[in-house]
Amino acid sequence: MDPTDLKGIPTYDKDEKHTVWLPNDFWPREGTQGILFLDELNRAPESVQNALLQLILDRRLLNYQLPEGWYIIAAGNSEDDDIGVSNLSYAFANRFAHLRLQADIHSWLGWAADNGIHPAICNYLEISPQNLCTLDMIKENNSSTYVFATPRSWENFSKQLYAIEETFSSKEEAETSILVIGGALIGTVVADFLHFYKQQEEFISIEAIQKNPEKYPLPRQISYLHKLIPYLAENTNEMNAEALVTYVLRFPQELQMLYLKTASEKIDIIKQTEAGKKLLEIHEKYILQLGEGTGSSFDRIQKTEGRRK
Repeated sequence: MDPTDLKGIPTYDKDEKHTVWLPNDFWPREGTQGILFLDELNRAPESVQNALLQLILDRRLLNYQLPEGWYIIAAGNSEDDDIGVSNLSYAFANRFAHLRLQADIHSWLGWAADNGIHPAICNYLEISPQNLCTLDMIKENNSSTYVFATPRSWENFSKQLYAIEETFSSKEEAETSILVIGGALIGTVVADFLHFYKQQEEFISIEAIQKNPEKYPLPRQISYLHKLIPYLAENTNEMNAEALVTYVLRFPQELQMLYLKTASEKIDIIKQTEAGKKLLEIHEKYILQLGEGTGSSFDRIQKTEGRRK
């Protein structure tokens, strides 16, 4: 961007008989509010930074006035990251309050659950949080590579991982594609990820499900859902039952019933939740039939249902 893009175009005002500046159409207009986000500010040329000095301090640029209700926020990489940023001048830096942000695995996993990031990636990073961003590792090893893992590259890799699973039926072809594509996106850490992926292709994060059970991705293959049932049943407890049962309600009905059967010892916990009550209502007939002639937890449900009627 050139400084003139910020300032606009000079034009002659016939009535006032002087030059005025016509601001560009990307600037916020009166009657609106929001955040004016200046991204990668410390990568901008000094001429562009100088053009923004008046805007940041006085909320105006020549004859353009930033409307009330707009906040100016800037972002940039740290000088320590050694990725082509320049020092801000003291005059420029002094116009801001500075906050240093770091990638946080727990925040990222919550975001990932909301945005459909592949479950294998979520679970891998849950047990290997140091690999969420590997730039520091690259710098410590004095590596010349430009490929390393970041939250952004993991998101891109997630999209490719879904595509690989849908494209290749051969396990060998899929694994080769993961190495090639993943190596180009997240660097050398892809080898460690692939080892995890082969061992636990559809391991599900209980913590991530708890954060957003209605959006956390379901395994795409029915065989993985079958494998998942015992894991969910074993880990159901009073703290997470509402979320886990809400997640199970998204399964096909026959797998919902399998969950109830597998988690029979947890029925007293399940039926205390709103999601559990819904699940039990859906499969009431099945539960009553299963409970006949047994001393299991299903008998207690049958008796409860009988009293309710």
